[in-house]
Amino acid sequence: MNTAYRSLSSKLTWLVALASLVVALVSAGFRAVQVRDSAMANLEATFHTIEVSHVRALAASMWLLDQAQVNEQLKGMAELPHVQTVRVEGDVNRTAQGDTPPRSRWTPPAWMNMPRVMSRSYPLQHQAEPGSGAPRSVGRLQVDVSLQGMYDSIMSMLWVCCWSSWCAPRCWAWPCCGWCAG
Repeated sequence: MNTAYRSLSSKLTWLVALASLVVALVSAGFRAVQVRDSAMANLEATFHTIEVSHVRALAASMWLLDQAQVNEQLKGMAELPHVQTVRVEGDVNRTAQGDTPPRSRWTPPAWMNMPRVMSRSYPLQHQAEPGSGAPRSVGRLQVDVSLQGMYDSIMSMLWVCCWSSWCAPRCWAWPCCGWCAG
């Protein structure tokens, strides 16, 4: 075989491999953004649930200084998905811890400057009678939500993309064994 053809075929092979790698990386990047946006929407839904269904009831319990009810409401909020800590400050100061998340497969390194927790603070205001003037402040609710689940789902998706675009076509027994034979 002529060396000119061999050189042209190897160049084309490398060009096709490079183009497929670029396409795989771009598609993985778009998918990572979609997974992140979906996870952030879930976290925003958790915050919306707290704001709509828990803040007014908690403010009423704070107004009545009902510590047992405040504790129960904080425990309920702490059981929502990804909630790490719920803290109320005012006449009644209480904190509730959410479930400890399972050990993570990946945590962003410090140099990436990625937050590990997202926090929201809600003013607790109570109006004793409708139309009786401005509501009175009875405290503040602080909710901390862990972002680790979002990072784990993004990394899992990236591993699947890498596996399916690089290792799986080269594996001698894929999908049976799951190990890359090189």
